[in-house]
Amino acid sequence: MRKSTHNTRVLALSAMFTALGVAILYLGCFIEVMELTVAAVASLLILLSVIEMGKGKATLIWLATSILAFLLLPTKFIALEYAFFIGSYPLAKAIAERYSRLPSWIIKIVFVNLAL
Repeated sequence: MRKSTHNTRVLALSAMFTALGVAILYLGCFIEVMELTVAAVASLLILLSVIEMGKGKATLIWLATSILAFLLLPTKFIALEYAFFIGSYPLAKAIAERYSRLPSWIIKIVFVNLAL
């Protein structure tokens, strides 16, 4: 695959994941009972982008989705949940899984406790 074709594919996927993440988070503004659920579903897009494009691009997608959620969503609580805990967990998990089993578990538990 040519370099320009690969860059175009990565850019298109990043834009789609970001837009879809914001759209999913926007659904949580209408159904208040499902705030945590829509944030978790939106974080699955970050997990898919880690698998498809790597941690660097996934971090940028998470950051762009978080900023757009803060700017566009009428309910900022969902944007806070996504930006500081649920959306960033797939990135922390990908970083932690580079280590062996015990350090990986310790890093994940520390991340969850710090996020709460």
